[in-house]
Amino acid sequence: MAKVSDSVLGNISGKIGPVVVYTRKGESIVREHVIPKDPQTPAQLAQRMKLTLANSGLKPLKNHINVGYKGTDITYRKLVGVAMREYIVGDYPNLCIDYSRVIVSKGKMKLPMYASAELENKTNSVNISWDTQIPSNSKQGKANDLVVVVCFNEKLLESCTASKTAKREEGFVSVALPKYWKTDDVHFWLYLTSNFAQNRSDSLYIKI
Repeated sequence: MAKVSDSVLGNISGKIGPVVVYTRKGESIVREHVIPKDPQTPAQLAQRMKLTLANSGLKPLKNHINVGYKGTDITYRKLVGVAMREYIVGDYPNLCIDYSRVIVSKGKMKLPMYASAELENKTNSVNISWDTQIPSNSKQGKANDLVVVVCFNEKLLESCTASKTAKREEGFVSVALPKYWKTDDVHFWLYLTSNFAQNRSDSLYIKI
């Protein structure tokens, strides 16, 4: 490391040939430019693959996540970090996202105890049913809560949503999928929201 007077370098900073110049405590510092080592250890490669998977796998769900986590301190960027730690399974290089672990909505409203999905082959639609019961003293759920269904095609990395099409008390909704979607590749999440979308529930994962 070398120090030189400002009169020599003036306001110069950055990489100049084989050296890097920057200012620290009013003095110009000159260092040899060293290219960082990239040993590509298995741990590093696994971490990079996890980041790539988390970004590519959640990106089609970004808009749904931004809506589902609205009002919380969890941003999409934070959820990518969560995905790397909790949603990705397997051993490098055989890593993949377990979408049953993904949560696309976060809230305090009462979530149904269960939900199920059945395919309607003729129309390429999915019939989703859920438990409608709410404890009589519950302040976190009402019969007229609106149902939101998020649909995601893992193979095509495409998503869609069906919202405000059913109420909690109805216990059933039919969701039409794009004609070219194969249901074996599709994942579903259901969550509930209030009439004014001020409150919502956690999401419940559903697979045919």
